[in-house]
Amino acid sequence: MPNLLEYQSDDLIFRYAVDQSLCPDTYKMHMHEDIEFFIFCRGSGSYIIEGTEYQLAPQDILVMRNAEAHMPKISPHEPYGRMVFNVRPSFLEKIDPSGLLLRLAYEHPLGQRNRFRSSDYSKQAWEALEELTYCHEQNPDLLRLTIISRFVYLLSELARAYSPKSETDVPSDPLPNRILRYVNDELFNDLSLETISAHFYVSKSQLGKIFKNTTGTSVWEYISIKRLIAAREMILSGHSAQNACMSCGFNDYSSFYRAYKLKFNVSPSQDKENNMGHDKTR
Repeated sequence: MPNLLEYQSDDLIFRYAVDQSLCPDTYKMHMHEDIEFFIFCRGSGSYIIEGTEYQLAPQDILVMRNAEAHMPKISPHEPYGRMVFNVRPSFLEKIDPSGLLLRLAYEHPLGQRNRFRSSDYSKQAWEALEELTYCHEQNPDLLRLTIISRFVYLLSELARAYSPKSETDVPSDPLPNRILRYVNDELFNDLSLETISAHFYVSKSQLGKIFKNTTGTSVWEYISIKRLIAAREMILSGHSAQNACMSCGFNDYSSFYRAYKLKFNVSPSQDKENNMGHDKTR
């Protein structure tokens, strides 16, 4: 079903959508270059973030930093409603130079402490968000103000509720989580199926099954997407494509070039040029 409300700018994307029915394979593992705030409105199911499965309840909020792999598992038998905010880190830095809001995305380990429950924020904050589900503002400037004002209200509530958890709060550490943590720690080094399998004393076929069950994708797709997102971040911040290629674990530039163009629909050099031109006009 089309989004019921959508707003997009350089630093903020907002979507409110309701699907009346879903095919089982509608949603797959994916990652973003932005920080995502996912608000579950209605439906039944769970959300997998870097191998951790969160059972969803209405008004749950999930926070995923850039390149944090996630995938919804939603029941196809009832409507699925959600609101999603995707923001650049710079957006949060502008409204909060102290860095409190960035902690919501970056202070937790991958796949842990991503969720806020309705008890973590006020009823008034939810009611303010809920107003967006029947917003019909046509003026784009007023729509942006409407969305941002409610979003910032929510962020202030989450920042107030957030506190670093003690070690006793850390959930169990099963093998799939340890594998994902290892891959992310070694992401830009010489990773191979053989080295990962040997490190955890599992066969390559077992490793593939663990990855598929945990992330919904293959080992190499997971690694490649994360490396590409990191490489693009380097390129758009001024580094050469060659430097980004080598720094992010790609040993062959031609393979990196093809993968980059396939992922972002633009070549590294053109992407950099487009971004530089865009910055000058802002």
